[in-house]
Amino acid sequence: MAHPANAQSRQKLPVSSPDARVDARGGGDVSSALPCSLPLAFLTINSVSTLYRASVNGDTPVVVFVLAVYLAYLVLDYCLTELGRSDGGPWRRAALKVVAWILATAIGFGFAYHFSQLVSLGMAVAFHAMAATSSGVLFYTYFYCDRGDRRRGRWCRVEEVEVEFVYGGAKKASADAKNAGDLSDAAENV
Repeated sequence: MAHPANAQSRQKLPVSSPDARVDARGGGDVSSALPCSLPLAFLTINSVSTLYRASVNGDTPVVVFVLAVYLAYLVLDYCLTELGRSDGGPWRRAALKVVAWILATAIGFGFAYHFSQLVSLGMAVAFHAMAATSSGVLFYTYFYCDRGDRRRGRWCRVEEVEVEFVYGGAKKASADAKNAGDLSDAAENV
């Protein structure tokens, strides 16, 4: 008999939110939001160091850009978390989708504009084309594909991804015993 900590568990992928915590042992919520807070901590450290360097060098446009992107990211993460929870009515969901699309588009075009000043004209056009394409894909996904189950577009599919975590211990021992049996069966067939 396998120990519950070593048993196999099926889980959905967590949303980037402190509320969406999944216990690695196969059930329930846990109190640690460490996996969700690591990207935010990394972004915060990089933003603070960039702000410090830009302010020391007197580069006001970079300070404004980094602050705008950081705040837009925080609001975008909140909107996406709320969309993932599916709380509220259709008007709230629509408002969250509009805000998320506008913020993601603004961040994309902000980076395209910022980096287009450092490269040739052809690369600048490519950066802006990538920002426009990603904005179009987001618009298509939010407003065409996500209309609810009744009017889903022909080219839109919704699939759930299940993640399976297998932990060692007793489960591994039983798998080794099964594999050893498979080898002896294979030897008999030769």
